[in-house]
Amino acid sequence: MKSILIVNHYATPPMYGGLNRHHFFAKNLKKMGYNVKIIASSAIHNSNVNMINKDEKILYKEKVIDDVDYIYVKTSSYKNKYQRIINMLQFYFKTKKTVKKIDNFDVIYSSTPQPLSALLGFRIAKKYKSLSIVEVRDLWPATIVDFNILSSRNVIIKILFQLEKYIYKNCDRLIFTMEGGKEYIKDHKYNIDLNKIFHINNGVDLKKFKSDLNNNKIDDKDLNNKKDFKVIYTGSIREAYNIDQLLELAKFVKKKGYNDIKFLIYGKGPYLEKLKNKCIEDDIDNVSFKGFVDAKYIPYILSKADVTLLQSINYDSLKYGTSQNKLFTYLAAGKPIISTMDNKYDLIKKYKCGISLKKTDISNYYKALMVFYNMDKKQYKEYCDNCKKLVLDYDYVKLTEKLVKIIEE
Repeated sequence: MKSILIVNHYATPPMYGGLNRHHFFAKNLKKMGYNVKIIASSAIHNSNVNMINKDEKILYKEKVIDDVDYIYVKTSSYKNKYQRIINMLQFYFKTKKTVKKIDNFDVIYSSTPQPLSALLGFRIAKKYKSLSIVEVRDLWPATIVDFNILSSRNVIIKILFQLEKYIYKNCDRLIFTMEGGKEYIKDHKYNIDLNKIFHINNGVDLKKFKSDLNNNKIDDKDLNNKKDFKVIYTGSIREAYNIDQLLELAKFVKKKGYNDIKFLIYGKGPYLEKLKNKCIEDDIDNVSFKGFVDAKYIPYILSKADVTLLQSINYDSLKYGTSQNKLFTYLAAGKPIISTMDNKYDLIKKYKCGISLKKTDISNYYKALMVFYNMDKKQYKEYCDNCKKLVLDYDYVKLTEKLVKIIEE
């Protein structure tokens, strides 16, 4: 059976956050007989955790977590974009040194939460004549342009597009988490063999979800209030997710006189204090910021929702589809979803698991919310059942089987 090295700068065990895709892949691959290791940065993304103490004079540390073998490369923690760039460079160069000290692998499977990680995995594969699989989770640098961080005419962006083209063209397999990957390749005229392009979306470990739901509950009066209609968002509180819009919706709902509709927001991020202040200034008292909670409590929290929210600003690359982790957690909870991320590959719309908004103004958002608020129990149950049925196809056991076919072809 083949040996596989997964290269993902931000690979995270479940207890530290939501970037668990490769943890569950590795766990299931190991059960299927593969020898699998994940190589990642010691600085856990979006946290204060570093798996290697700064005083330890080592290049890397091996650790087994939940039966998954990790190789943590020593990198510095970061709190701003400049420190993060330093962290990226450290991971790139230190990982190159680290792989010289570990066994050769038949397959190098690298992921692109940032482009250097994909380049790194690709180069390791070529050096050791391993099968090279590159996974595209973020459309860098297209999204950098979409969010107006840099212009498409910027020299750095032009270099990044050329780097992207080089990696995509020369790797052995290319996996997109968003369904429109082939369309993206065609639109950018990359002239790549489409037969080597595959799609595996994100997913959820249903066994773990059910275990957490039954064993990890929270005593919270807002969450357990049976009289209120609870609208729940979970995830990062940052500009890209347009949480300001939720506050405007809550304000509009209050103005309409619906005092039993409550918005519960779970998560942390750079915009949290700004949003809390906005609620105070605008007297928005139907919103509760619950802060960060351990991932093991999320299934129980979502089980108490009447509606869940998949929230983002609109951007051009959205047309190629989405692969947000929280979508599959929401589906597993079996509660209707209102999404502001409508696109032609939209699972929510296709399988009637909620409402995806083409126009995301407050009026349309309010109308969608009222659909579920006023919906009869039978129709509401149909939406819930659709969610539970669809998520079965996105259990990581099934997604791992798709990955194995790609590896073994």
